[in-house]
Amino acid sequence: MLADGLLDYHGDRLVLTGRGRLLADAVVRTLLG
Repeated sequence: MLADGLLDYHGDRLVLTGRGRLLADAVVRTLLG
């Protein structure tokens, strides 16, 4: 786990974990109003 559990390695690429996706969704919703 990297970046306080928001990112994780999936094979050869970095992916958002469930918590990361929730945070990203919250940020998008905030920005879009």
